[in-house]
Amino acid sequence: MNKKSPSTTISRFAEFASACRYGDIPERVREKVRLQIITSLTAAKFSYWHPAAYRIYAAEKKYSPRSGGSTVVALGESLWPEGAAVVNSAYSMSLDFDDYFLMGHSGHSAVFTPLAFLESSGGSMGDLVAATAVCNELMGRLSLSCFFGPLNGQMWSYIHNLGAAAAVGRVSGFDRTRMSNALSLALYQPNFCLAPGFWDEGSKLLTASIPLRAGIMAARCAAEGLHGPENIIEGPMGFLKFFSFSPVPEFMEGLGSSWLSDTLSYKRYPGTSYIAAPVEASLAAIKALGMKSVTDIDEIESVVVDTTFLSYNLEKLSRSLDPGSLNPITINFSVRYSIAYALLQGDLLPEHFKESRLRKFGDSIIKLAAKIRVRHDWGMTSRTLMTFPQVLRIIRRMESRQRKRIVEHLAELSGGRKSGFLDVITGLARFLARPSGRSMLRYLFAGKKDVSLSDVDLERYPMLQSARVRLSLRDGRSATGDVPIPAGGAGIALPERAAWVRERFRLAFRKDPASVLAMMADPKTPVRRFIREVMK
Repeated sequence: MNKKSPSTTISRFAEFASACRYGDIPERVREKVRLQIITSLTAAKFSYWHPAAYRIYAAEKKYSPRSGGSTVVALGESLWPEGAAVVNSAYSMSLDFDDYFLMGHSGHSAVFTPLAFLESSGGSMGDLVAATAVCNELMGRLSLSCFFGPLNGQMWSYIHNLGAAAAVGRVSGFDRTRMSNALSLALYQPNFCLAPGFWDEGSKLLTASIPLRAGIMAARCAAEGLHGPENIIEGPMGFLKFFSFSPVPEFMEGLGSSWLSDTLSYKRYPGTSYIAAPVEASLAAIKALGMKSVTDIDEIESVVVDTTFLSYNLEKLSRSLDPGSLNPITINFSVRYSIAYALLQGDLLPEHFKESRLRKFGDSIIKLAAKIRVRHDWGMTSRTLMTFPQVLRIIRRMESRQRKRIVEHLAELSGGRKSGFLDVITGLARFLARPSGRSMLRYLFAGKKDVSLSDVDLERYPMLQSARVRLSLRDGRSATGDVPIPAGGAGIALPERAAWVRERFRLAFRKDPASVLAMMADPKTPVRRFIREVMK
């Protein structure tokens, strides 16, 4: 029989997931989750034209055991709940126009799995908001505990195994025991993304859909009494052994008191969150020059981008994996391509990624991108670290072999070129020689060595994915755009972020969101009626 221990992560996750109710969630968190639901719906709807996503829908419809019950948001069609969750997730993944938080991109499963099953079963908006919030908290803690690991961001796809299982367990009314079994079964075979597939416009769309489906199966098996080991995460040769170079189990604590959903951020531009600030700063610079867009590439002398380590390293990785042709993925995950396309268009919108549009502007994007230089700014990275000082506390307690593995991994992310990583280390040395660098070290290394989410003010956490862009013209004029937090990011006042989310809804569904938002505010609103209002 399966041994139970209240000390395991799975047991604590299961207790929280089965016991947490709508009224237990602070209203500020519920509001942010409602915005997350809206951005997830719009992310899928914006991609209605996406050919690869449609192929996933066609495959699901062809092999589905039955039809009807749950809505495919992008198309207005219906599938059985599992199929709708899988397809909606693929559409929302297609242009990377999803929400994000500390840490991960949860909406693909945290929203679309409970949405599909509650629409089919007759659940309420209160059920949906509570399920999504619960999934966020479990998924974010799992990925945050593996911050120092082989995967990052969207590639933390294993969180969707966990999220989908928790969502189905919530909808099905699982008690703690069945929820525990669902979660442990879901993590028995956690998904692991491989970079070549992530940069492919076909397989990339399945990043969340495949683990989501596995999570649903795990919950169904748990409903029939199948059990799994509660020590699947921290046990010998368990999850943490393979998905983290230096696990931080403390980050999986604090359920119900610290809310990672407080850090939810809503994108202004399609693409990874690491391109947001560089794109926004570039558009600010071109506007400061009195130009709406770049109409003559030869007029541009240079575009210099100073940004954080994560955005800088993303550019290094994207260049090493670039297949040599432009598609939504290669642009979404390249700082240079995203900036170039935004400058040519005067904005960066989902419609810009249609195949016909990319064919028209492809050569110009590549030509302009050649004039863009991305540099790492240790000052920006240090300010990011100072919002989350636990990072260097963790490094302090690491064994030497763990530090060595992390350094090797970061070098690999620099395209396998040691010179790229050495440039970062050299920049760090120069930064630490300055007063601001020494101040950062004193701040980060002072005080206690233990780590805890309770030490972080998640409610006011700033998502500092910063960038400064200097755009120079051949006629000698230049302008600078400086963005500390990208539009929609946590740290910006919630009313301002909510206004952008409402505008996203107008753009995606071509109607005012007032009636939809009013329905969301009432926890008794049936999910079926809510979806009908969204889609009509």
